[in-house]
Amino acid sequence: MQYFVNATRKAFSVAFFSLSVLNWRQKYKQYIKKGGCGMVFDILGALERKIERAVGRGDPEPRYDVFYIKDKNLLAGSAKRRKISAPNKTMLTLGRNFYGLLRLRLAHEEIKFPFAAAVFPGNNPLKNVLRHARKRNRYFYLLDIKDFYPNTNVEQVVRILREVVPSFAEENKLREFLLKYCFYSEDGSLRIGGAASPDLANLVLVRLVDEEMGKLCLKYGMTYSRYLDDLIFSSKRRLGKQKREAIRRVIEKSGFKINHRKIVIADTKKTPITITGIGIAEGGRLFVRRGFLKRINGLIHLIEKGGCLQIQLCFRFVPKKHREPDPVILVKGLMSAFWSTIPVNGRWLNQLEIKTIENFLVFSSKYRGRKKGITKVEKSMKKLLNEIVFIRQGLEATGQGTAS
Repeated sequence: MQYFVNATRKAFSVAFFSLSVLNWRQKYKQYIKKGGCGMVFDILGALERKIERAVGRGDPEPRYDVFYIKDKNLLAGSAKRRKISAPNKTMLTLGRNFYGLLRLRLAHEEIKFPFAAAVFPGNNPLKNVLRHARKRNRYFYLLDIKDFYPNTNVEQVVRILREVVPSFAEENKLREFLLKYCFYSEDGSLRIGGAASPDLANLVLVRLVDEEMGKLCLKYGMTYSRYLDDLIFSSKRRLGKQKREAIRRVIEKSGFKINHRKIVIADTKKTPITITGIGIAEGGRLFVRRGFLKRINGLIHLIEKGGCLQIQLCFRFVPKKHREPDPVILVKGLMSAFWSTIPVNGRWLNQLEIKTIENFLVFSSKYRGRKKGITKVEKSMKKLLNEIVFIRQGLEATGQGTAS
């Protein structure tokens, strides 16, 4: 909890700094310390007035650019069409201020998020997976909420915020603010791309789903985590029909629908599974999809051959008009995604993963870019490879073969 409070205070201070010095920041802090005192501080009105003054000084009006994209998850190997609202600089600043204040208020009320593995600083897909892998659970049940953002409406958020932090803002002002800056005014659905959208959506699931799921986990001895709208359940015992029906009832009761195409029931002793792009095999062993690693190696090979046009045509990462002119950046971005699946204390790597790291280290030594020196990630990769060599030599000396 201490880390969460510190993180929200840091986000709070950074957000306010982006809008220059706000003379009402101290007033809000005093208001927080007094626990609200039964009054409602007009924090949303103060935010809007600050933005209006910034616009008067020449900043653009806060607005969204709406467009559609084909969203590809290269780690998971999936794609879908999404409606995106891209905020301009002024709207982005306002959104960051809003969620910074919201996190500060939630921290003061000691609202906890024990099952959430996304949104907050320090959370990532690896930590989500490690919650299950470290317990070496064998049985998994994966669910996905269908059209999560579009099915999150403004009335849900207003009601939950008024229940959790009643003194944060008046109901009508809160609804008006959210419709103007966070939701579509036409149907009241949550925007994908808004700065505060993940926080608002996360809060809805914490209130409507996580509380009930926590009770089920205690009853059935399950491990539960949620990466925004991806729900993961695991156990050392089989997750039978009765348990799965109880889980689905909680989601349906909350008003959301389950994407039945994405339901996964797995036994890692029979087949490995992929969770948020990271694979789990028997015994909690982590890995990355072979196709993803082969794509990195293929890119490195094509770049070294000098066929930049061939790279763009073969891999089709983005539309032609938005394609990255320097494919080296693509390699480094994909490699960062792969490296993020390796815990700080390391894990066993297979031959293809070791080969990919070796190829990248040779590649990065040739293509340094603007930063000429070796990066921290490359130092960590070299250290890991040296440890693998040491383990191999030890195993060969004892006659036990090689480690992979």
